[in-house]
Amino acid sequence: MAEHQHREVGFCDIGDLVIIRHDGAPYSLLNQAMSVVIIESLLNPFLTIRITISDAVGLIESLPIIGEEHIYIEFKTKSDEFNYVKKFFRLQGIDTRVKAKSRLDVFDIVGISPEYFASRQKTVDNSFQGVTPSDIATNIFHEYM
Repeated sequence: MAEHQHREVGFCDIGDLVIIRHDGAPYSLLNQAMSVVIIESLLNPFLTIRITISDAVGLIESLPIIGEEHIYIEFKTKSDEFNYVKKFFRLQGIDTRVKAKSRLDVFDIVGISPEYFASRQKTVDNSFQGVTPSDIATNIFHEYM
């Protein structure tokens, strides 16, 4: 029987974490990020990112974050056998903003991957008769994705 090497959740290196402002200027979030969670679901054809930020500089106002920003992240498992995964997300919003101290806010930046928008814009205009569900899924994947 093959032996599996399970990795712990969160066991990765983050090479880069940047918010790209509406004017194209990048701002590194590496020093302010308390946690980064990337969610992949079997029920959704896209990824979601949630970054918890510790903010003592008034980031929301100073960038400013207005909703047209993008998030860029590079990450990999701590093993040397894998290369960095590079992903872009579109900022979806700010969530759970809490005043931790007089000059310190903690909040979540939430983003969604471009596949969300691609899946919202595509429709399947085809009739499938006499084929298995697996064949239907394969056909849709190859023709519409």
